[in-house]
Amino acid sequence: NLQAIYADAVFRPRLRHFDFLQEGWRLEHTDINTKTTPIIIKGVVYNEMKGVFNENQTIFIEKLLNSILPSHTYGVVSGGEPLQIPNLTHDYLVKFHQEHYHPSNSKIYSYGNFPFEDHLKFMNDHYLCSNGKIDVSSSLVPAEPRWLSPRRKHVDCRLDPLAPDPDRQSSIAIGHLCNDIKDTQTTLELHILAELLIKGPTSAFYKGFIEENLATGFGPFTGYDSQCRDTIFVISLQGVTNDDFKKIEEKHDDILKDVISKGFDDDHVAAVIHGIELRNKHQSSNFGLNLLFNIFPLWNHEGDIVESLRINSALEEFKRKMKKDEKYLQKLVEKYLLKNNHRLILTMSPTDDYDKKLVEAEDAVLKKKLGELSPENVDKIFETGKLLRADQEKKEDLNILPTLMTRDLKDDVDRYDFEDIEVSDVPVQVSVQPTNGILYYRGILDIKHLDDELKVLVPVFNDVFARMGTEKYDYRSFDRLCSLKTGGLSFNSHVSSDKIDLERYQEGIVVSSYCLLRNSPELWRLLEELFSRGQLNDLK
Repeated sequence: NLQAIYADAVFRPRLRHFDFLQEGWRLEHTDINTKTTPIIIKGVVYNEMKGVFNENQTIFIEKLLNSILPSHTYGVVSGGEPLQIPNLTHDYLVKFHQEHYHPSNSKIYSYGNFPFEDHLKFMNDHYLCSNGKIDVSSSLVPAEPRWLSPRRKHVDCRLDPLAPDPDRQSSIAIGHLCNDIKDTQTTLELHILAELLIKGPTSAFYKGFIEENLATGFGPFTGYDSQCRDTIFVISLQGVTNDDFKKIEEKHDDILKDVISKGFDDDHVAAVIHGIELRNKHQSSNFGLNLLFNIFPLWNHEGDIVESLRINSALEEFKRKMKKDEKYLQKLVEKYLLKNNHRLILTMSPTDDYDKKLVEAEDAVLKKKLGELSPENVDKIFETGKLLRADQEKKEDLNILPTLMTRDLKDDVDRYDFEDIEVSDVPVQVSVQPTNGILYYRGILDIKHLDDELKVLVPVFNDVFARMGTEKYDYRSFDRLCSLKTGGLSFNSHVSSDKIDLERYQEGIVVSSYCLLRNSPELWRLLEELFSRGQLNDLK
């Protein structure tokens, strides 16, 4: 049973010393069979984290999180800073696991149609009842002390020889620490505010930064993040020049002041609320996992997860506040962004000697580790390396792993009723299912008669067709309409092989969308508008 495999991995890992040497870090000869070869640092996690920090944006994101939440767990690299990993000992790892991976410190979640009582009995009989309760208060993350004034930091990175513009390899982020994650109402409202400010071509920051060519695009951490104990709002820009750092910072505040002065378009606010309602009702194949990922940050910080699931009542409360105070959103902008002293301005630029300095730092760590060893312990490195290799080459007993047998499978797949009809001589399949009030649409356009020269352009067509506007609506207005009434219009390439003849296949473009059932007439009107009057002549 996979449940036992995963639960054992969490609560009862072996954590042998050899496991630590292989997975964590170790000193080892470059050739384990030759004692005279150089000694280096090895380890799965050590090398993985070195690979992670080969990406400039990863360096930037990690520095941003560590710097804006410096006082506790977020102030360190959760996966391990490569230069610090060699300070970890096996004894400390075992002790850390005993304290923090105890059942008393766990949250157990179950979703699906298997009997819940069986899951509870399994976890209780095998893991919970055999462990006494311990004090886990040390695992609680306190709120971050608020700053009295903004702070600035700069970080170096490596040059990218493949960058489209060698002069635009810098990044800048302006981050604000916002509300306590337990305040679920404010969290929802700031999620709405973030979408209004950032998402789509009509948003203030997109028009102010991207369309003004101050950056090639938003950085990967851009937006409102509600994963940590205190939530964070970040505007991150990549592909900027060092000379524009000050200009971007001033532009950032000018945009906020303009938003406070003019407010937001009612249709824009309605589109964002509609999107939240639609996402709340939309059920994908991994709905249970998505639900877990959404509630876990709040749950992990002892928040009210049941209250957080009451999205409809929270939206109604937000609408009530908006009706009572037409400048409510502007006041949120002023409080959490413009006049928030807990602001971090982080910049990053490449340097010619970044890799050289990194190698020197790694060499210094290795030299320090070797310098701490006695001659006898240096000799043991060779023997330990050979013992570890022998342990790695042992044949594992695969019979202890769960195996899926044909008898475990159903005799047939799940089948659903559908009706075949024709609309304007086009074959249509209709399936009535409990979709939580959502209509799903999927159509296929046959492209087998297209010339090969045109087929090459199909991926480009799929990417831009729904984003270029129509004769009646420019691209911003059409994007707003799609957000107001649907979950978006999607175009993707499609290839399907024949079930009988392997030499035959169908080529096409899949058109898909979904919407609240009440908005289905608007979905058809948007598709008709796009197909009948779509424009492809806006080269910008």
